[in-house]
Amino acid sequence: MTSPWWLLSAGAGLASALLYGLAPASPLGVMILPVLVSVPLFMAGLGFGTLAGAVASAVAIAGVLVFQGPMAGAVFAVGFAVPVAILVRQAMLARTDDGVTEWYPAGLLAATLTIVGLGLAVAVTAVISSLEVQELFDERLRAFAESFAASGGGITAEDLLARMEWTKRLLPGLTTSFLMLVLLAGAALAQAALQKLKRNLRPWPDFAGMELPNWMAVVAAVTIAAAMLLPDPAGTYAVAMSFAACFAFLLQGLAVIHAFNRKIRGGTILLVIIYLLVFGQMWPAMLVVLLGAVEQFAGLRRSWIEKKEE
Repeated sequence: MTSPWWLLSAGAGLASALLYGLAPASPLGVMILPVLVSVPLFMAGLGFGTLAGAVASAVAIAGVLVFQGPMAGAVFAVGFAVPVAILVRQAMLARTDDGVTEWYPAGLLAATLTIVGLGLAVAVTAVISSLEVQELFDERLRAFAESFAASGGGITAEDLLARMEWTKRLLPGLTTSFLMLVLLAGAALAQAALQKLKRNLRPWPDFAGMELPNWMAVVAAVTIAAAMLLPDPAGTYAVAMSFAACFAFLLQGLAVIHAFNRKIRGGTILLVIIYLLVFGQMWPAMLVVLLGAVEQFAGLRRSWIEKKEE
């Protein structure tokens, strides 16, 4: 660490708090701004160490509490500051053997993100299940249905609302997945910026070679079974937790695609198309999750490596 690390960390925390207070002016801003909120916190931790990341998170929470009040501070702490501090702490773990430093592997980082996501799933479901949020969501959903029906879609607003009832059950899970994606994107942007500045303390994790621990499959299976069998409101919590548990297998499926991309020429365009499909539609994402689950037991990448060595 350099001598003013604490000052830089405090500045990063204030920057994150200020970004959190901004109101996005467009749907694109709604997608991008949360990522930018997490970037300064990750930069402090990945650039100066675990303690610096904790200081940045603490200062950011204090800033949001002062400028926006206790409710906003609590949401910020649960959704951003605490998850970032946990992920930074794990990312900075390393051991040295015979002069070779082995950093905390990508698969265990994905598992850590999943554990964080399970906590987020419970918190998000509790908030969305509250009466005020439900009333707001119903109001927005009705406004959309009435607007669509008025445009001559050939369906009444009531029929459309009945067909969209299932979205209420999926909303906490989709929100949880979005928050996990925000944390992942924020970490990647921070690491890229630090690498450009030559301030990164650890190298990039080996994403294409990541391997999830086997217990992750048990967590995913249990949460999916609970989501299918439990009645609401417990079932709604289980659905959100199953989204969080499957997110790691989405990453492992993408890792398989990245590994395959290394075997072919001109695969960059294919990668771009796949990412647009995965993060734009649910069905492609589910297929990639399935690919990640198959990889957990089939070891497709290992067979490719063995064939290459032969």
